[in-house]
Amino acid sequence: MYSEEILKIRLQLDGSIVAVGYASANGVTNHAAVARHLPDGSLDVSFGQDGKVFPALSGICRPGCMASK
Repeated sequence: MYSEEILKIRLQLDGSIVAVGYASANGVTNHAAVARHLPDGSLDVSFGQDGKVFPALSGICRPGCMASK
């Protein structure tokens, strides 16, 4: 089972949409997740791996703080 939670969404100047939040699979610990969509809503496959990135967070930064930077 796969689940995800979006914490913040940002619209970029080119019309792309960046969503930041958490993703988990099979009940495994949540991981930070960033996805970028093209203006038509499809994933931007030129971003990360097939439109998604799962960055390692350090310190007290959570996915929400990534979207505000």
